[in-house]
Amino acid sequence: MKYLIHVEKIWNDAVWQNLLEFIRKQKKNCHLFLMAPQYEYQKAVLGYRGTKQELERVLKQRYKRLKVLKTEYNFKVGIHIHFCLWPEELVKEEKKRIFDKYQKWISGFFDIKSIAFGWFKLDGYLIYLCLNKSLEIKHYDFFAVNLHDYDLPISKLKIMENFLKDNLRILLR
Repeated sequence: MKYLIHVEKIWNDAVWQNLLEFIRKQKKNCHLFLMAPQYEYQKAVLGYRGTKQELERVLKQRYKRLKVLKTEYNFKVGIHIHFCLWPEELVKEEKKRIFDKYQKWISGFFDIKSIAFGWFKLDGYLIYLCLNKSLEIKHYDFFAVNLHDYDLPISKLKIMENFLKDNLRILLR
């Protein structure tokens, strides 16, 4: 089974350790979707309580470590961006600014070929931006399961539940 892991909370030491353990066990079966420092999102939704500079420093440190592990374990890496629940409400200029800023930041660590949007929310213009940058949109994949880093460790039963939900979504599209 493949694991599409949305990495949002690795600034938290416990989440970071759980992710490292999962990667160590699953190796090349992992496809990590990494967030650039989206400070407002990580503060409001995930409970981050440090400064923007501290968040950026911790993410840089941990992404450098992931870069070393990627070579060792051969897992894949993509970018994960949260725009909003209704991306069609944002003006194109704002979407492009956010997209370019975060893609540039992550590209400082990894050669990015894929993207997963937060809440799986995207619109035609975001699809256009992805095509322009040759980024594959990777929300669902047969024989893969979507997880978040903060879900780890996760039981086999919960993995199977997520797997069935994801594959049902594919079939119903």
